[in-house]
Amino acid sequence: MIAILINCPRDTEPHAVTGFWSTWANPMYQLRLLDALLSLPADTFNFVSLPGRRVVTVDDVAGASPTIKSLAANVQGHTWNSLDLFEVLVRLADSESVDISNCVREMLDKAVKISAELVHMGLLQVPVSDQNLILFVLADIVFRSPTGTRYAWSTRASF
Repeated sequence: MIAILINCPRDTEPHAVTGFWSTWANPMYQLRLLDALLSLPADTFNFVSLPGRRVVTVDDVAGASPTIKSLAANVQGHTWNSLDLFEVLVRLADSESVDISNCVREMLDKAVKISAELVHMGLLQVPVSDQNLILFVLADIVFRSPTGTRYAWSTRASF
């Protein structure tokens, strides 16, 4: 699968990677494949090397301070710098299935440990129609104790 994604011509419309961003009949399998790809070393696979929308781009910070440019440079090449990925995760997190919601939660927990700023910015860019769910996810990320224990404020079972 990695060979197909990497070797597919970048100008092919639609590119093979767009299949990951659509609705699958088996969303758990979709999440497991995404999680496996996200867990690979950057020199083996990286979503940023494929066509798609980014959370952070060079143009976004062109007029920013050197500090902001430096922070943005740290995340621009990261595999989680995919707006398409965040949209899929938010859509699937709203699933009726607790297993699917928990899988999304686990994936976002891993991402937060890698780059909380990128997760925050990615979730904030997901379309407004999913705003309530995004607020649940962001609040869950923010309202944790230093030991990682979640505060029991949420009424949503999967978060």
